[in-house]
Amino acid sequence: MFALLGATALGMQHKEVVTTLLGMPREAVITYLFISAVRTVSAALFLIYYGELSWRSKNLLLRKHWRDLGLWATKLGFIVLSAHLLAYRCQQECDPRLFHSFEQHFYRHPSKMLGAIPNSIVEAAGLKEGLHQLNGSTAAALDAPFGVSIKSGLVTDIATKVIGCAASGVASIAVGADGALYSFGKSKRGQLGLGEGRSAADTPERIPGVEGIAAVGCGWGHALALTEDGEVLSWGFPSGNRLGNLLDGGSAQVCCSLDSSLVLARDGTLYTFGDNSLGQLGRPSVSEHGPEDWVVRGEDGAPMRLQRIAAGLGHCLAVTHDGKVVVWGWKHGLAGHPETLLAPVSVPGLPLNTHARLAAGRVHSLIATTAAGADTQQSSETRGRNNALYAFGNGQNGRLGLGSSQSVFEPQLVQDIEGLSIKDVVCGHDHSLVLTST
Repeated sequence: MFALLGATALGMQHKEVVTTLLGMPREAVITYLFISAVRTVSAALFLIYYGELSWRSKNLLLRKHWRDLGLWATKLGFIVLSAHLLAYRCQQECDPRLFHSFEQHFYRHPSKMLGAIPNSIVEAAGLKEGLHQLNGSTAAALDAPFGVSIKSGLVTDIATKVIGCAASGVASIAVGADGALYSFGKSKRGQLGLGEGRSAADTPERIPGVEGIAAVGCGWGHALALTEDGEVLSWGFPSGNRLGNLLDGGSAQVCCSLDSSLVLARDGTLYTFGDNSLGQLGRPSVSEHGPEDWVVRGEDGAPMRLQRIAAGLGHCLAVTHDGKVVVWGWKHGLAGHPETLLAPVSVPGLPLNTHARLAAGRVHSLIATTAAGADTQQSSETRGRNNALYAFGNGQNGRLGLGSSQSVFEPQLVQDIEGLSIKDVVCGHDHSLVLTST
């Protein structure tokens, strides 16, 4: 018990660990604290039993050794707990990975992607800090799957119209109509792109030397930007080669998972870089010697031809050239498959639609498409008008919008917004947003 109290007191001195605990889901906190308590109590009982034997001894040196051993055991128990919590903070999910290497060198300003490939697709994501506030929402309203009224707070420090945005857990980046990037938040990993010595910005600041940007994407500690000319810029935390490789050709879309990057070429080829411990790259982890090693391939071994991509924490989605939706990675949410898919598989029960919109969260997915049974050969007037939303995966916190917290393992229609014209969808880690037009 004294060891447990000692570990708790020691932990309270570390703000980072306490902050991590407060930011974790309740079930994760309970799991970590339970494991820590069992280990600490077991160690305490061991020390008490043998310590009592030594205490009865008249050997003062032996007493001192046992007292020191107790102190070190308590510290070691806290270090183990801290390592688990820091690994969770980095991955934002209780996944099977350990926190591997930590590189000290960050790229704090955008540079051409030790890659350029995949101009017109802007990925929308919610800005975490300063962009919106929840005003007057009741607890009951926050539990509702849809219909919550959000009163936005205006960010007044961006002088131009915002055409796109992305956010990580700590930083936000907006794309202006003038082609500039504006970042704000806090990142010790250089994700703000404001240069050496800048790890925080309370209001949006223009990233110097960057222009002609069409879209931006954020991972946990890195970011990608797509220029109007199809080039890709990358900056931030470089671990695992997540900042990419040098590639030729025009780019169409970029997006980031937690610690990896996806770049879609205009010819439909998908190149992926970064961590692959959860299968999020959609290809085998092999020695990478050139572009052919970075390509996501189909079952026949040929490069897949894709129309659109989306990345979540550990899984990714894509629309193929013939309108199918495929998924790969960890916690993908489909029944009948291993927990981790190392290559893309088709998502069943969806109509073919090359204009479908995709969003991947922590452990759930959204797909905006046409209603099942609709004519897939849409006219020029109706092409791209998605009027049905499908959701699957973990349903906790009502993130699927199906009216409950139950998980579903095949796409289900979200009836609350059936028939509305869906412009875009986006997933946070544990919530979802849908943009519709009247």
